[in-house]
Amino acid sequence: MSNFSERLKMLRKYKNLTQGQLAEELGISRSSLGMYETGRREPDFETEESMADFFNVTISYLRGKENSIQCPICHQSYNPLSELQTNEHEVFHESFMMAERKFGKMLPYGEADARRSTSISSFRNPSFSHEKRMLAYEDYLKYSFMLDIWNSNFDINHEKFEEFAKNETINLRPDELISEELCNEIRTKYGLSEYRANADTLNSLYNKGEVILVSEYRKLNTVGKNKLISTAREMNCNPLYNDNYQIELAAAHARTDGEYSEEDAQHDLDIMTDENF
Repeated sequence: MSNFSERLKMLRKYKNLTQGQLAEELGISRSSLGMYETGRREPDFETEESMADFFNVTISYLRGKENSIQCPICHQSYNPLSELQTNEHEVFHESFMMAERKFGKMLPYGEADARRSTSISSFRNPSFSHEKRMLAYEDYLKYSFMLDIWNSNFDINHEKFEEFAKNETINLRPDELISEELCNEIRTKYGLSEYRANADTLNSLYNKGEVILVSEYRKLNTVGKNKLISTAREMNCNPLYNDNYQIELAAAHARTDGEYSEEDAQHDLDIMTDENF
């Protein structure tokens, strides 16, 4: 990595500034700047901070301790001395800002993902109050929406939140942790009909669902079958839809196969059509 004097000189030249011009911008003498760039003298903290602010970098980057900075707005890391990375950041930054203007504030991907996981845990916690669980579900939708926009590369044609929330809530069903009352209140809030079923009809619906899945599966070509199974596996790794999602996550990490073969598809179909399934 470069040291402070080398990094300072590179940043000045990248900005096409002379020592006199930069010194004037920083409010210091040209001779002082010259000594900083040759390493004969170290700036005080206030001057160093002014330099970092002027070049829009961190002090750690200015000192040569890091080779990239993170944009505080779009959260992308890049090297401001790399023309390629700088140009890529500008394109990404503009897409990010357009998405924020249309869809609202966007958190960094990792932070949104962590908050989404927390909101799922809170929503499925029966010891929490009804109101707290309702708020947790709203948070789940909010952070899921952010992640979906990230995954779409900030497509400004992405569906609006209201439509996204409704599509996410379609699959919400009561279970041992989600009461029918809570489920129906959420479904009603997002414009869906109430869900009512006793244990017998619930089992009947599940069996009917299996028959429908098998029927639809048989109509698909290999690519379609792969997509259907991939979607089912993704849902099984989501704690909102599968209470045993950790088992599925472990299985997903253990898989090393790439393409889903015809033999694999037939094997899964045999399992789905087994009368004991």
